[in-house]
Amino acid sequence: KRNTLIGFLAGGIGTSVIVLLLELLDTHVKRPEDIEDTLQMTLLGVVPNLGKLK
Repeated sequence: KRNTLIGFLAGGIGTSVIVLLLELLDTHVKRPEDIEDTLQMTLLGVVPNLGKLK
């Protein structure tokens, strides 16, 4: 019982750490507002992602 609990907790914590690191290290732009917030400038235009239209 004890080993199962320790394994479950270690797996949960390990998974959480990996997800957090992947999220922090992701440099992709997800929203146009991300560019405005980072550069402190007004966004003039956006090029649509044509892959989503197919």
